[in-house]
Amino acid sequence: MDAKGSRNISMKAASNFSNKQYAIVTGLANNYNYAAIATASNVWPIGVLQNAPNASGKAADVAVNGVAKIKIAGLAGSKLTIGSPIVATASGFGHSLATTGGIPVGRAMQGGSSGDIVSVLLQATNQAGGGSVGVK
Repeated sequence: MDAKGSRNISMKAASNFSNKQYAIVTGLANNYNYAAIATASNVWPIGVLQNAPNASGKAADVAVNGVAKIKIAGLAGSKLTIGSPIVATASGFGHSLATTGGIPVGRAMQGGSSGDIVSVLLQATNQAGGGSVGVK
């Protein structure tokens, strides 16, 4: 399942991401040419991993703008609703932002539950405001 209508960039995988397709990624702290899995809601997201590179240094296809696919995790029985801001969980997969303080990668374009792969509208973040455009 490829991203539909997204702008993607090529980065290098920081490690084996064979089980991290559709996770939120950030840049490796000392080298932003490498994609690292975002592991908290307050980690600055670059985009969403669209492939599953199986070793460090392999090409990581990262959706950075437009509509992409993202895997949802950690909802514990609750549902993701359309329009929810999406942030990273400890696993790197998406979760709805329940309160302020996280840095969303975008907004859900469809509802879902943990384990689902849904469409997300990726949005440019506003570092000064601490969140995505339109998220207050």
